[in-house]
Amino acid sequence: FVLPTSVLIEDALMAAGGPGANSNLRAMRIERGDQVVWEGDALQQAMLEGRTLDQLSLRAGDHIEVPQKSKSIWGMALGSLGVLTSLTLLITRVF
Repeated sequence: FVLPTSVLIEDALMAAGGPGANSNLRAMRIERGDQVVWEGDALQQAMLEGRTLDQLSLRAGDHIEVPQKSKSIWGMALGSLGVLTSLTLLITRVF
């Protein structure tokens, strides 16, 4: 996405479609090639201060990486149980 340098990092994220439901915003980072230029507490603080892309010294080609939250074993098990329960109810109602 091409954005003006006066854009806030949050607005840049929203221009790209916004974070997904499973996004881990605390683990968000800004990368330049294979190097991380902003991450962790420093990036979170910059966002709280309302810094723009220019103030973060970002360049064309830099990108925002927002990883997904990792699911716990219990979360995956409950999700699988929910799917199995739904399928069982669907099958019993159809037949």
